[in-house]
Amino acid sequence: MIILTMLAISSFVKAQVDNDTLAIQKAALNYLEGWYSGNVERMDQALHPELAKRNQQKIPNTEIELINSLTKNTMLEYTKAGAGTRTPKDKINNKVKILHIYKGIATAVALSYDYVDYLHLVKTRDGWRIINVLWEMQDHEE
Repeated sequence: MIILTMLAISSFVKAQVDNDTLAIQKAALNYLEGWYSGNVERMDQALHPELAKRNQQKIPNTEIELINSLTKNTMLEYTKAGAGTRTPKDKINNKVKILHIYKGIATAVALSYDYVDYLHLVKTRDGWRIINVLWEMQDHEE
């Protein structure tokens, strides 16, 4: 009886992890694909209302480094304006790698032609949402 109970619990936990993995993957792809297609609805579904998206930039010819911050509303405005649609479709090759899931939090890496995004996600009553992004531009030798 104990073994059957343990197997049932183990199966439930695995199913939940699989469901979370798929939902995290979906949130990250909504973020990437929403950006590149200009789909505001997909971007909106991916982002938590308290999103903090940041990157560090160095001002050329100085030692000054600045932190740029974007909010969910700013990301939705940029998406609506089609900022991501300027990338040629043949260059788009989005990939998501989930690094860790623990209860209601997760970390993933989203790779696209233009960016490397480190994502922190949180599980809300509406599903998994991206709450933090730290990003850099991809280097391209052309």
